[in-house]
Amino acid sequence: MVSGDLSSTPARSLPDGLVQRRLGDPCAPDLLSAARLVVRADPTVTQSPEEFATYVRNLSPPPMLLAAVDHTGAVRATSGYRVTETDATVMLVNTDPAWRRRGVGLAMTSSALRACAMAGATRACLEVTDAGASIYRSLNFRTAARASQFSRTPHPL
Repeated sequence: MVSGDLSSTPARSLPDGLVQRRLGDPCAPDLLSAARLVVRADPTVTQSPEEFATYVRNLSPPPMLLAAVDHTGAVRATSGYRVTETDATVMLVNTDPAWRRRGVGLAMTSSALRACAMAGATRACLEVTDAGASIYRSLNFRTAARASQFSRTPHPL
């Protein structure tokens, strides 16, 4: 899906009991904690949390990562984004199954998009599952095309 006007992205708040942190900031969870949530929340991710964290670390350019954490510091949702000139990509939007249907995914996506706009992006694209399509439509996205993503695996020696 695509959005051609990030300046109109509405702000959405996390529900009570969650606060947002940017990975890498003080008091923020580490990448492995976020990867554990992604592996638990997304059945299409078949890697271990350690392998998934390595995959994210090796993305180029590396994404900025956000996490919603509860009072114990447990990661309950994630989102990530990258900005290249005026184009943004939102990725890694996942919500702990126990926290779904409360606006967490919407708030995390909105935060990522607003950060992209502050970084100079004017438009964004993102990958969408059927479960997340309504979230993105409510944030002014429209369907552009169906796409496939491919990645290379290391060649065995």
